[in-house]
Amino acid sequence: MPIALFVAAYLCGSIPFGLLLGKLFGGMDVRKSGSGNIGATNVARSAGPVAGILTLLLDAAKGAAPVWLARHYFPDHAALQVLAGLGALTGHCFPVWLKFRGGKGVATAAGVFMVLCPPAAAGALIIFALVVGFWRYVSLASVSAAAAMPLLIYFLWAPHFAPPISVTAGSLAAAVLIVYKHDANLQRLVEGTGLAIEANIASIDQDMAGLELDPGRAAVGQLELEERVPGGHRTGKADGHWTARLLGVRPRGQGQDCNKNAEGVSAHGGSGAPAGRQ
Repeated sequence: MPIALFVAAYLCGSIPFGLLLGKLFGGMDVRKSGSGNIGATNVARSAGPVAGILTLLLDAAKGAAPVWLARHYFPDHAALQVLAGLGALTGHCFPVWLKFRGGKGVATAAGVFMVLCPPAAAGALIIFALVVGFWRYVSLASVSAAAAMPLLIYFLWAPHFAPPISVTAGSLAAAVLIVYKHDANLQRLVEGTGLAIEANIASIDQDMAGLELDPGRAAVGQLELEERVPGGHRTGKADGHWTARLLGVRPRGQGQDCNKNAEGVSAHGGSGAPAGRQ
């Protein structure tokens, strides 16, 4: 029974809503746009806010549904409920359909813990909002909320009662997985190459101010941010050089068009990668 429950929850969690909604709303593969992640942040950046919000809700739902069903059928077995949640989270982070390259698990974990322990989930949401409000880093907020979850579960599980060991162990496992999936984000923060939310928006606005659309070929909104090294190859680490690319865009003031893959103006300011790479 535990194995079957885990596999069923894994399959539920492995549904790549971000990829599907990116193709539906933006006609694109979000894995080839922005940060390349299938989570809500990159979907919103690549395919628009509606697609991003729907991805957030559906990713949370696919985490909540297996736990809710496990609680419904096994109300006295917290271990099975945790197992269902971990199965859904694992499916989202390592989906078999995408060669085990999935999202970072924040929304799915939120759905899991909203059913498993609503007060702890609310506490994590408050921590997330505070970190974003003060430091403006989505990745830092995600890691902070995930790291706090085991303690929140421990203190808020039930009045005067500690949670079962299986719940504590499961929340620790979920936190470790989410922190692991944010390894690249944490490296950029440590190196000082990540920009805050406003800096990311400002850098894009500055680039757009120096670009001119070719009405015949422009694809409005199809802005891609690509990380480049001097040799022109894509890298997983920020080197402080980002190029903004728009289909049918040419630098303002120049008389000839860029080709479809021409690089626009540089989107770097000496401090590195755009923020909120999620």
